[in-house]
Amino acid sequence: MDWAQGFIWQGNGLTARGITADGTRCEAALTDLCRAGLPTPKVDYRRRDVVDFARWKRTDAAPYLRALGIGAPDQDVDQHEVFVAPISRYFTCVVPALAWHRAFFRPKRHVLSLFYGPQPLDRYSFLEPTDDGPRVHLTEAWARTAAFKRFGEFELPVAWMRLYPSASQMAHSVHRHAFDGRLGIDLPLGSARLSLGGIRHHRTLWVTELEVLEVIPGEEPIEASALLSDTLYFRAGARVTTNLRGRETWKPFEVPAHPDRTINLTDHEWCEVAPLFERAKGSPRRYDLRYCLDCVFEKVHSGRPWPSFEFNDGVNKGALQQIQRRMQMDGTLEKVLAVLRTSRA
Repeated sequence: MDWAQGFIWQGNGLTARGITADGTRCEAALTDLCRAGLPTPKVDYRRRDVVDFARWKRTDAAPYLRALGIGAPDQDVDQHEVFVAPISRYFTCVVPALAWHRAFFRPKRHVLSLFYGPQPLDRYSFLEPTDDGPRVHLTEAWARTAAFKRFGEFELPVAWMRLYPSASQMAHSVHRHAFDGRLGIDLPLGSARLSLGGIRHHRTLWVTELEVLEVIPGEEPIEASALLSDTLYFRAGARVTTNLRGRETWKPFEVPAHPDRTINLTDHEWCEVAPLFERAKGSPRRYDLRYCLDCVFEKVHSGRPWPSFEFNDGVNKGALQQIQRRMQMDGTLEKVLAVLRTSRA
């Protein structure tokens, strides 16, 4: 299926209906919409922009289909919503609703199909009251794997959709549209930094790939939580900034020191942070991770250049830089620093 046109009822549930590139009608299960239902041309243009959700307006899907080379039969009723927004004074982006679904409801392979049914958030998560406000718990087995635990950003979309009124309405609007046969979404209040990829024709980008990197809510949450901040990071690597030459750089951070001004991890601290670096069985680490963390933190705290360090056998500057980069990209670094701030306060 190259274009999902909406939903039909079959038996006791919904089935996606759509067409192939040559206009042949077809159907697909809801679980297939994580990979089917949108054109898959070779992306020839990508850009990142911060865009207010209020700027996205619904538009006719026909120009999008023509631009992507999809021939829909004239008599077909297309109920797939498409949104258009001016990204700059001279540039416009067009995004179908299914691209928004895949960007918001992650990991899409596990949860996307749930949002076409009632009460999707309750089917895989719940809020636990704590002294620091509500905390999100994901109940499915995939959320308890070691690979998942390294990417805490999966919890933030759920917290956002549960604790911000317009985001909650957005999550539930998908089922309401699906019940009426539409593939649609009601966008929330606020703005987002987006990664947009697709086919560029003149001053229009016809988007086939969309990622939400971070969201800046435009409203107050229903209840304060330690999970929430002014900016909610949705994607590992969203903390990356870009310098004037377009190269990725890293936001600076500070490492709290012990009262005696030393930096190295204590045995107690290592016991607390080690579970954050769990790996799948059968993949032993090449380096002593505790030693590598001590080196990275000493470098950041002292400000000394890497050439001034002497490393143990088997460890080099490139390995330490890679570890630091990965920790900052997947959010592990912030969790480690939170442990150190608490133990060294």
